[in-house]
Amino acid sequence: MKVGIGSAPGKIILAGEHSVVYGLPAIAVAISLRCRVESREIAEGITIDAKDLNTVSNYTFDQLRSLDTELADGTDSIALLVYKLLPDKNRGVYLEIQSDIPISAGLGSSAALAVSTIASVMDLFDLELSKSQISELAFESEKIIHGQPSGIDNSIATYGGLLVFKDSSIDLKELKQSFSLIIANTRIERDTKKLVSGVADLKTQFPDLINPTLKLMGDLSIEAINSIEENNIHKLGQLMNINQGYLDSIGVGHEFLSRLIWVSRNNGALGAKLTGAGGGGCMIALIRDNREAIQISDKLKSMGADVYIASMSVEGVRIGE
Repeated sequence: MKVGIGSAPGKIILAGEHSVVYGLPAIAVAISLRCRVESREIAEGITIDAKDLNTVSNYTFDQLRSLDTELADGTDSIALLVYKLLPDKNRGVYLEIQSDIPISAGLGSSAALAVSTIASVMDLFDLELSKSQISELAFESEKIIHGQPSGIDNSIATYGGLLVFKDSSIDLKELKQSFSLIIANTRIERDTKKLVSGVADLKTQFPDLINPTLKLMGDLSIEAINSIEENNIHKLGQLMNINQGYLDSIGVGHEFLSRLIWVSRNNGALGAKLTGAGGGGCMIALIRDNREAIQISDKLKSMGADVYIASMSVEGVRIGE
């Protein structure tokens, strides 16, 4: 029996979170943590076996045809995505999902799942889709989950590398040099809307202070791109530290994140900052070598964080592998 295989990377926001809301640039980078989906034909319906979550979801085609997308959640969007791709609505698909990417942590897990699912079904049925079509299909799936996603996550999961997002436009750039990272997940849930609203309130109260800070964060994003293109890892680390200072100043930090950041820096990380909305979620630390990575990882784990060693990834979606 033929098996379709697809995989796609997660992502981090390297610089520019929150300032991007006001039309300033932000940088996202694909990471080596990936989601992998295997698919095969079954008699009918769609079955989704999420191995990491130890859950199995079953859908009949009648259920999918009548599903209200405004009420959809969980794996509904993936089932709908597969149903849309099926060349023969008389045969079903079984999906098996395994992922390195922690969920609900701001690392693009849902977009990676959507893209890897598309790739797997393409491989299973020998479908021909361009990368732009893959990204657009994943974006439509993301809308079901997130309402109004930016388009960053599905683009990074599809194309990999480095992406600049500004004024709702996406500019993909070549990533020539990969740097190593530690990602520490606090497992602290955060309310992104509340955090964004808090920055907006500060901007209203103190426009002469907050507007320049947001502008500096946008400028820093461009400097970060330059440091990557120059292969200047030390400069990139310094910029990450400066960016964290800006993020703390606009009120999106968190005590646990700060402890993780300072422990990382004090044990050799070139730079460390939160990634994403803040208020919890994940921290990233830029490192030089594996020995340093293990030392920092052990300390962060002892503090109660879930820790992953990753690298910036040139690769986006893979089909058939």
